[in-house]
Amino acid sequence: DFPFAPRDLFLGWLAGRLLVEALERIEADRPAEPAIALGSFLQEHFSQGVALVDRDLRVIQANSALIRLLRHRGRLIGEDLASLLGLASGQRESLKNILHWVIEHQEARELPTLKCSLEEGKTHYLGVRLIPSLQPLKAGQGIVMLEDLSELEKLKQRLHLYEHLAIMGKLSLCVAHELNNPLDGVYRYLTLAQRKKDDPQEVERYLTEAQKGLHKMSMTIRSLMSSANPLKAPPTADNLLHLLQDAVKIMMFQASDQRVQVTLHASPELKEIEVDGDLYHVFVNIIKNALQAMPHGGKLKVDGTVGAQDIAIHFQDTGSGLSTEELGQIFQPFYSTKNGTQGLGLGLPICRKILERYAGQLLVESQPGQGTRVTILLPKIGDLGGTLEA
Repeated sequence: DFPFAPRDLFLGWLAGRLLVEALERIEADRPAEPAIALGSFLQEHFSQGVALVDRDLRVIQANSALIRLLRHRGRLIGEDLASLLGLASGQRESLKNILHWVIEHQEARELPTLKCSLEEGKTHYLGVRLIPSLQPLKAGQGIVMLEDLSELEKLKQRLHLYEHLAIMGKLSLCVAHELNNPLDGVYRYLTLAQRKKDDPQEVERYLTEAQKGLHKMSMTIRSLMSSANPLKAPPTADNLLHLLQDAVKIMMFQASDQRVQVTLHASPELKEIEVDGDLYHVFVNIIKNALQAMPHGGKLKVDGTVGAQDIAIHFQDTGSGLSTEELGQIFQPFYSTKNGTQGLGLGLPICRKILERYAGQLLVESQPGQGTRVTILLPKIGDLGGTLEA
């Protein structure tokens, strides 16, 4: 026998249904409580520093990891995050502009490593991500995520140093080999010139050959010296437009000798971007490669443009071009498509290493007989300076 009749079951279901509807009406009439933008997990247990900020980078909420990261005593609410990071005025404006873009487009952005001093006399490297607010209705708010990459950056620097030492060891062997042959030739030609000292024409011929050997040795030593410390930025800095113009200007003599027509079209906006002087060496190296690919004349077109997110500098030549196999090896140390002492095969690998300091890219497109196009892409984030420096 069933303890409840069908009628009792129906009345129980009906009462439950009415109770649910009544509770739903009460919940709908209750004023909505503001949602917590940063959940309890992000607040207490997330290892990265997280801050909810307004359009002026003032902190609305912050988790405990950010307080520890910034070495801040007390609450961060209402504080200017850019000031806490010690950013210069230009960097502050750049960070604000990127935050505005993130809020407007509702898309996340990851920035190059931020270099700052959170403690006196101690440099820190921070990974920076900007994402829209987790509440789409909260207009004018964004989330800044900061991760301490100092140890990782130190490991990268050590790895670069070890790679550089390995390259220098191999380079020393290469230079010893390169110097040995012309040195032996110079010795032999000078000996012959001494024996033929009564024949001026023979003496002149032998001395000319000896001079060629010395020139070859000089070129080899210059390559060694220019490679001695390629990753260290020079102490001087300049704007991107001036560095590009100076690089083109210094190579115009060689271009004129080879009957290569060089044209430069650069956006005036490049003048507003401050960088370290090491990019000058990157530009010179790429232009030199282009000229060496056109020994009997041609055209080199250099363009510099500033886009919404990236800075692009293109170098297009009308040289002999590269095969698919050559393209696959041009970034390997000591690989060179040039003859004789024109190159030791270190230029492009070093250029790529330098551009990595700016979170930049070096792209090469080429086909045999159709020239080569080299593109430098740099992120558009205020004063580049290798990394965003405070």
